[in-house]
Amino acid sequence: MKRVVSNYYDIRLANNKDTLYQYVLDITPEIPQDSKSLLNDVTRHLRKWMKEEIGYECASGMSIWGGKDLKMPTEQKVELTHKGIKH
Repeated sequence: MKRVVSNYYDIRLANNKDTLYQYVLDITPEIPQDSKSLLNDVTRHLRKWMKEEIGYECASGMSIWGGKDLKMPTEQKVELTHKGIKH
């Protein structure tokens, strides 16, 4: 038996928004898939930047949704240290 698995998102946009863009975080070095807390720390530290750049609405795992169309790939550096995250 073969199975196809898909994600389903029930999204309701505010009245003044008609488009939502999906982005994917590309983190180097790669964060292990079982390290949810580290991924949450990284996205929390980037939230202000993401609001300005892509109109951040929400995130789940490596996916981010925002209201702005990012015409070109962009990069933001975050340094992971033994004491936490430096932005």
